[in-house]
Order: sequence, then structure tokens, then C-alpha cells
Amino acid sequence: MLKIQRLLKRGAEADVFLASMCGKTVVVKTRRKKHYIHPVLEQNLRVQRTLNEVKVLVRAKLAGINVPTVYFFKNSSIVMEYITGKKLELSEDNVRKALKLLTQLHEQHIVHNDFSFNNLLQTQAGVYVIDFGLATFSKRIEDKGVDLWVFKRSLPPQLKDMVNEYAQWGDPKVIKQLTVIEKRGRYKKG
Repeated sequence: MLKIQRLLKRGAEADVFLASMCGKTVVVKTRRKKHYIHPVLEQNLRVQRTLNEVKVLVRAKLAGINVPTVYFFKNSSIVMEYITGKKLELSEDNVRKALKLLTQLHEQHIVHNDFSFNNLLQTQAGVYVIDFGLATFSKRIEDKGVDLWVFKRSLPPQLKDMVNEYAQWGDPKVIKQLTVIEKRGRYKKG
């Protein structure tokens, strides 16, 4: 029996609750209804996005990447492992750890689309990646470059150049594409 305990986080797309199930602490992520979209279309979108997030999490888990285990899902809710940890602290060593994780995701053709230290948790078992609500599957270097650009933007100025170390573990074409992306008007510093 699933018992909701409290709201952990209210995001742009979903609410994340702490819950218990069969004596185990779990997380329940539920996508909220958007009343400005036609009800049938809105329900289909929520279900499809939830299913996509589950597929991404399962692929990452099967590849050995530290992500929450999915226990089950139904409609627009996912019940998954509660990760006990704290937000990963900003440091050069941790930027390297994050870049290694990002390259592992990209090797699986997973583009997180919100990869930042806000979605990295330090646990006793290592660093976990969380919140795959915006994630997609893509083999496109462009998409992986934008993912790396999102991460770079989340870093303080003194650590931004470290993203070039991505090429040590990942496809160097992604770094080249990042350079192209940064020259575009919408991505330039303003």
C-alpha cells in the first residue's frame, strides 16, 4: 500500500512526494494537469511524458548509471527509489564527476535537458543523476551539445572552461558542436 507523507518539491511540470510503500521510503512523481490544454490531449501528453521518463530511467539504470530505480508507474505518476543524499557540491573534482556522468548518459543517447548540480546528489554509493522529466532519447550531436551547454551555463565562471574535459570521456564532436552553439545569437552571453 502506497502512503503519501509530504510534498518534497513542486516543479514546473510535476509534484514530487515522499511516500512509503511496503515499509520502504519511496518518491512519487506526479505530473500536474494543465487546464489550458484540451483534456484528452493533456492526458495523452502527461502519460506519454511519464512513459518517456520511465524508459530513460530504465535505460540509464541498465547501463549502470546511478539513477533512481523505477518501482512502477501508472498514468502520469512514477513510484521510484528515494535517494538519500545531498546536493553535489561545486568543485573541480565534482565537475569532472558530473562530466563523466553526462558522457555516460550521452553514450546511451540520453539527453537530460536539465543537467546541473541541482540534479546531482552525492550519496554513500556515489553520485546520482535525478529529475529526468525533460529528458529525451537522441543520437544527434546537436542535442548533446545543447545538453552540455545547459550544464556549462549552470557553472560559476571559474569552472566553465572545465566542460572541455568532456572530450576525455565522450565524443569530441560534442565539444565542437558546443562551440558552434555558443556562437549563435540566442545562446550568446547577454
